[in-house]
Amino acid sequence: MIRELDLPLAPDAFIAAFVSWARGPYPGATSLLRRLRGRYRIACLSNSNELHTPIHRRSLEPLMDRCYFSDELGCVKPEQEAYQHAVRDLGVVPQRIAFFDDTPVNVEAARWVGLAAYEVEGVAGLTERLRAMGIG
Repeated sequence: MIRELDLPLAPDAFIAAFVSWARGPYPGATSLLRRLRGRYRIACLSNSNELHTPIHRRSLEPLMDRCYFSDELGCVKPEQEAYQHAVRDLGVVPQRIAFFDDTPVNVEAARWVGLAAYEVEGVAGLTERLRAMGIG
């Protein structure tokens, strides 16, 4: 990566910077997920990597019933296998899963697998979509 992008960093400095890019849930997400959990099964399907996954796991697992990280699955969104794995593990038909993402290609791929998929932008967009669905 350093060579490819011609970055003026030593490998250890790049790794430290890269790890710092991982951030927790967006502002407002934690309270929204806490309100929903218990009434709904909550899961995440995240494109991640072996350096960021432990950080994401610490912040997300307390809010989720299931977490699926691409580096552990061996596939990434929008590959169908990523969605199919989650569907199999959750043990429900795809149509009973509401999937939310901010990337159109991921939403389209989820629909292709049969999920009820919605493109949303941030917590405000998700909250608005959930209200439209009668979920709050």
